[in-house]
Amino acid sequence: MTRTENPSWTGMIVACVVTFAVVAASDAQDLSGIKCVVNGDQSASADASIEYQGGRVYVCCKECVKQFEKDPKKFAARANHQLVLTGQYRQSKCPINDTDFDPEVTANVGGTSIAFCCQGCLKKVNDTQDLAERAELVFGSNVFKKSFVKVETDAKAAVREIDLAKAMCVVESNRKVSGEYSADHLGGKVFFCCKSCAKAFEKDTKKFAAAANRQLVQTGQYVQTACPLVGGPVTDNHAAVVGGVPVQLCCEKCTAAIEKAKTDNEKIKLVFDPARFGQAFKPASAQADADSEPSKPKP
Repeated sequence: MTRTENPSWTGMIVACVVTFAVVAASDAQDLSGIKCVVNGDQSASADASIEYQGGRVYVCCKECVKQFEKDPKKFAARANHQLVLTGQYRQSKCPINDTDFDPEVTANVGGTSIAFCCQGCLKKVNDTQDLAERAELVFGSNVFKKSFVKVETDAKAAVREIDLAKAMCVVESNRKVSGEYSADHLGGKVFFCCKSCAKAFEKDTKKFAAAANRQLVQTGQYVQTACPLVGGPVTDNHAAVVGGVPVQLCCEKCTAAIEKAKTDNEKIKLVFDPARFGQAFKPASAQADADSEPSKPKP
């Protein structure tokens, strides 16, 4: 991200770039060009901040801290906008329709590049001339909860690193992916070989769901926690490779069921079908949280 300073809180410019390895943030937040969420004419200070939405928003002075704490709803859109500007949150959905966005359909909202799902949503924002109203459309409290997600850092970031070395396209399974083409899926990202495949996935996500789920595991975004066929504990003695992904199983019966499938696509659907995927795989970050929790003593 890059920012250039502007006297108004709506004039901060951010150039959004896609990265595939999330790097742990520095303890010192970069506030260059960031304005106070209460008094937009003043620069934000690292010495005046408030915990908000699992992150921190910055103001210019202690008096503004008091004003924000007294009525946070009044400054919610500005605060949410600042969370994006400072890299603490990122966009995950179209803020107007709460659907996957098209990275080529964008508008500058308060100095931030925001993507929309269609030209209709883009027009709705562009037709709103008042800058504060436009910011409310995109960064208002209800919209923000649905369309933006917190950027994970530190220990969680390490497990969220996306490895594309062996990833194959979700639509054209015999072609390697390009980091240039991706779509949000189950809190992660799936990648494609070209723009047309990305559009095909967005048009009919259910058709490619099993292949997308497989890629989430292949790229390290999800990890296995149970046998996908029955949902029970796995053993080291029963395993199979499905679509290039090693999968552990619970028994000989489940192993035989996979071996019986005639094609790779049948095996992928058998293991990574949405219902089975949900019972046997979890986001790598969630599993890292579970592993880090101290075990409770048995009663």
